[in-house]
Amino acid sequence: MNRPGANAHKEIRTQLEAKKQLVFHDPPGTGKTYTARRFANWYRATTDETAVGTKQVRTVSFYPSFAYEDFLEGFTASVEGEGQVSYDYKKGAFASIVDDATTAYEATADDETAPPFFLVIDEINRGNLAQIFGETITLLEADKRIGQPNQVTAQLAHSGDPFTVPPNLYVIGTMNTADESIALIDTALRRRFRFLAFPPQFETVAESESRLQDATSLEAVIDDGEDDRAQLLAASILGLQKLNKKIMGVRQLGKGKRLGHTYLFDCEDVDAIVNTWQYEIMPQLEEYYFGQFDALQDDLFNDVDQSLLDTDQQTVAEFSAQELYDCLCDLAEISDSDRGALS
Repeated sequence: MNRPGANAHKEIRTQLEAKKQLVFHDPPGTGKTYTARRFANWYRATTDETAVGTKQVRTVSFYPSFAYEDFLEGFTASVEGEGQVSYDYKKGAFASIVDDATTAYEATADDETAPPFFLVIDEINRGNLAQIFGETITLLEADKRIGQPNQVTAQLAHSGDPFTVPPNLYVIGTMNTADESIALIDTALRRRFRFLAFPPQFETVAESESRLQDATSLEAVIDDGEDDRAQLLAASILGLQKLNKKIMGVRQLGKGKRLGHTYLFDCEDVDAIVNTWQYEIMPQLEEYYFGQFDALQDDLFNDVDQSLLDTDQQTVAEFSAQELYDCLCDLAEISDSDRGALS
């Protein structure tokens, strides 16, 4: 499925209400987590005129050592007095929001008036999902929630307490497909989530910039030579689009490792654009190639006169705005006569 365009909120809402869980996936830098939080707050604001007074949109990040105890429940150790260790029971992020969503649900007349709660799970594929969700994985299904035809109650592993999930709780996960741990998304979890693609959308960068939006084309901005920042930003968009086409054609990379459009947001001047390439984009490409600079040069920069790589020193080169601009124009196949010089 392609990423929703103008009707993004409508499509996300349709899929989320049907399944209760969504995963936004695709390369880094495509606005997955930003969109998840923005949608959740928009949905809460438009469907719940009187907020329940409890934080209804919460975020948690998964990582390799994130465990069942962090997500559902467990015991934490603390030292008191003269070195005595005590253990305290603690609810995790999911159990806590389930409690609050259930309380809000039970205080309403029906499913439609229940205030919505959202748990945004950033980097959902980086955790051991079977271990984290444990016995609660089945409870995510829409028809197995509280008040639904096939309601299921599970017993939590540590406390033995009964556990159910209310229908007004929604889960949105984000998944970076450049991360090899995507393989950890097993069939059990895939069955309980719908997946929405978030590919690079460079037109959103152009649409956010009046200088680019008003121009007939990005090439025209580069040709007129009137605004250094606009020229370099336009060249960056075209250069990234060309790099992504090349990445798609490299066997060990592919579409999951394309470069996202959000790298180019909030670049207020020429120096900010250069720094984004110097310290974010080029190191990301270097990571993809595990320091194999000759292969990186041959695969992605073989047809440019000015390289952004120092293959002799095996590092990202230090480059000026002009050098970056020339390299990007070469990538975009814009001739010298069709590019205005930077001042």
